[in-house]
Amino acid sequence: MDHNTRPTGNSVPPSVAPDAEVEHAYHVLGVDVGVSRAQLDAAYLSVIKRYSPEKLADAAGELLLLAVRRLAAATAARATILNAPDAPR
Repeated sequence: MDHNTRPTGNSVPPSVAPDAEVEHAYHVLGVDVGVSRAQLDAAYLSVIKRYSPEKLADAAGELLLLAVRRLAAATAARATILNAPDAPR
């Protein structure tokens, strides 16, 4: 991943080393480094369910915006982990 073009919602600054970026991605999904692919996918789906815009459709605009940001961060985190050299398989 080019460190100058980050997906929206990823709060790791461009100056952070790749290993720290991957570690942060695991933190965003609430799992430990080295989890299995099944555990990673389960954590990602849990975030998707929790912050689903459909589930929060009646929420105030600010809450809905926060949910969209969390979804974007989770999606970026999952992509970062899966693109890492030691990605779970």
